[in-house]
Amino acid sequence: MAASAAAPSAASSVVETPAKVVHELLRPSRVQARLYQLSIARRALLDSTLVILPTGLGKTVIAALVALEVLKRGFSGKRKVLMLAPTKPLVEQHARTLRDLLVGPSVIALTGAQGVRQRAAAYADHQVIVATPQVVRNDLSLGRFDLSEFGLLIFDEAHRATGEYAYVEIAASFRAGDGLVLGMTASPGSKRQRILEVCSNLGIRQVEIRSESDADVAPYLQEVEITIIKVGQPAQLAEVIRLLGLLEQAQIESLQRRGVLRPGVHIGLRDLQDAERRVQAKLRAGGAGAASYYHTASVVAQAKSVAALVDRAQTQGRHALEAALGRLAERGRPGGPKYAARLLADPLMQQARAALERCGPEGAPDHPKLLKVVALVEEQLRLDPHSRIIVFTQFRDTAELVTSALVHTPMVKPVRFVGQASRGADKGLTQTEQGALLDDFRAGRCNVLVATSVAEEGLDIPQTDLVVFYEPVPSEIRSIQRRGRTGRQQPGRVVMLVTAETRDEAFHYAAKAKERRMHMELGRLRSLLRENLVVGDPITLPEGQALLGESRWGELAGSVAPSIPPAVGTNGQGAAAEMATFPRPPLHGAILVSRPPSLAPLDPAQRSLQDFGSMTPRPESDGPSSGGDIPAGLVLDEHLYGSPLWYELRRLQVPLKGASLSEGEVQLSPTHRVLIRPLFDLLVLHREGKLSQALQRFALGPSQTTLLLLPSAASHQVGTREVEELCALARALCPFPVVECPSIQAAAQFVGELWRTERQRMRRRI
Repeated sequence: MAASAAAPSAASSVVETPAKVVHELLRPSRVQARLYQLSIARRALLDSTLVILPTGLGKTVIAALVALEVLKRGFSGKRKVLMLAPTKPLVEQHARTLRDLLVGPSVIALTGAQGVRQRAAAYADHQVIVATPQVVRNDLSLGRFDLSEFGLLIFDEAHRATGEYAYVEIAASFRAGDGLVLGMTASPGSKRQRILEVCSNLGIRQVEIRSESDADVAPYLQEVEITIIKVGQPAQLAEVIRLLGLLEQAQIESLQRRGVLRPGVHIGLRDLQDAERRVQAKLRAGGAGAASYYHTASVVAQAKSVAALVDRAQTQGRHALEAALGRLAERGRPGGPKYAARLLADPLMQQARAALERCGPEGAPDHPKLLKVVALVEEQLRLDPHSRIIVFTQFRDTAELVTSALVHTPMVKPVRFVGQASRGADKGLTQTEQGALLDDFRAGRCNVLVATSVAEEGLDIPQTDLVVFYEPVPSEIRSIQRRGRTGRQQPGRVVMLVTAETRDEAFHYAAKAKERRMHMELGRLRSLLRENLVVGDPITLPEGQALLGESRWGELAGSVAPSIPPAVGTNGQGAAAEMATFPRPPLHGAILVSRPPSLAPLDPAQRSLQDFGSMTPRPESDGPSSGGDIPAGLVLDEHLYGSPLWYELRRLQVPLKGASLSEGEVQLSPTHRVLIRPLFDLLVLHREGKLSQALQRFALGPSQTTLLLLPSAASHQVGTREVEELCALARALCPFPVVECPSIQAAAQFVGELWRTERQRMRRRI
């Protein structure tokens, strides 16, 4: 009782005493008045907007708030809303959510399940339509309806709006009118150019970005514990893996002799895919030498198939390998592709298949991962019998195997959740079946969902306590979406299973690196995109004030509560005055950017070595010093701010400044710099045959350079002897000093001493 009498903080008040949004078209007490949602929705009503928001923080609620005003007031005189989502289950989910929230407007879901006449009537009769993009694109192209009556077009999972995806064509048709676009995504990708491409394709002119560290978002995030569990390769398949590896190497060497692949470097699946594209291009070009590429194309196809088989054996186990070999045998029958028949006839392939038949009995453990999954699920249900668990697998074969293993486990009620497409005897789930399984999962009639990628995007599964990755995925977008299935309303747990010394490890580190780059890009986008777009920043409550009581959405156009200052337009009036007449504002200056949050310093103990970059906004800086002046502080690349190295340098009382330098660059003076690189990065470059040219690039520029090598999260994969050989090679190839530091602490001490020495040298010159 005493605790409740204490004055709550602003952040805790938002959570503990939530206000409710009130609107004549909104069911009472359904939407909590979260500051970031209201701020983003208000700005999204001013111009076409891309919303980048972490998973589980209510992008659909933001879409509903924007739709409410368009349905009530209209946009350019239009009062209809079209929402697009990439999958049928997601369409049904959004339609249910909007029906639950809205009072008055009619909502209908349209997919390929409805006939042409039914869809034509729905476009005319309903105010809110939720549909798959393929259906809308087809109906638009055949003239069954047009977008001229729609004031708002919402793109869920907007990161898909690239290339030839249906979103791009629909957005182009919509821009012919005068409507409002709202794009929503949790994972826009790791490359800035891709994000700009999405904005261009959708006609986006302003961006609202929120990250986990922003002050108006942080109070609503739940803690997610992430654990990596490494397992060994299946021992019973060791001989099979050896024989398939010999076959793969023989094919790679054949392609290297033909000049399709470079000799002397590690060849991965991506290299084979690139080789396949080059060979196919030669075949399409025709000409006198084209015929010689037909056999080469067959060898490339064989090499890709064997690489996939090796991966299945190492990371999935016997069941998945047998299923893949069965499909290869189907393709190898008369009338099938010739490469499959040649591959099956290879003596090494025949030996591998015979070795597979000699493996242990049918009931023997399939892969160490399988035992781990069963143990993890049992442990979670012992801790909380009401838990909900999702196990993600890359392949349907594995999903079937995991489901079968869990069926006989006490307390476990598993179901397999896959897509709609049927693949031979493996029948997919219809939309109705998928919806029924999700309803059973929510209600607890089943407690473990063993799912493929169909469950990654956007599905409304609010109370998942444990998410298990049966294997890592190389995509940062998919990795974020999988993790986002937990930690929404309460703390959650993610466990990733990684088979040692396999592609699992490469995929894990690739996704992690891409995700880190994506977060770094999001931080930089807030400043970089302002050249082309209006970019909104987080809002902070004044000290000691909280979001309390109920407010009306009409008033929220200007401010979400009396304690929060309204955004101000270019005419000096409140945004509420602008929205009362609902004009289309100019591209720039529609709102002034709110002051950024004051971020609390991060605890270095909570950061790991693999967080080499920083997800914090870059500090204000005048940039590096120029000329011959003695530098007032050590100048760091903005990516290093918030990194363990930054904390160590601060602990050593080295004055620091931030600037837009090359990634990992530290300037000691205008003529001396240190380039910091994780040791594992150089190892990857060496294995790809790119180390020498990379080191030469490091030397470009007038500055004296020192290369500083740091241990990294992946260093455990590198043997001591290989590290020594790599460092010796770097010193031999490098035209400047190379220093290896065993720890972040040693690196900070080295850089600090080097900076102090440089200052003394410059003082002596003066």
